[in-house]
Amino acid sequence: MPFSEDVKQQAFARSGGQCECSSTHTGTTGAHHRGGRCPNKVDQNGSWELLYKVSAMAGGASSIDNSQVTCITCNDMAGGR
Repeated sequence: MPFSEDVKQQAFARSGGQCECSSTHTGTTGAHHRGGRCPNKVDQNGSWELLYKVSAMAGGASSIDNSQVTCITCNDMAGGR
């Protein structure tokens, strides 16, 4: 089940306008960030995606506690698009 609009709004407010990704990952252009929180800013105009911490297929709930706001770059690196 996808995230509700209410959960999306709550998650964006919690993020403070910053990507919440803290994974260590690299993209095709090299390291995006290595641990710690991603420095990218996000805004309400579509520069972010809401990802599951535990996927729905693995039994993760569509809840605020199981969500994280990610910038488009982190979302792409996580395979979310």
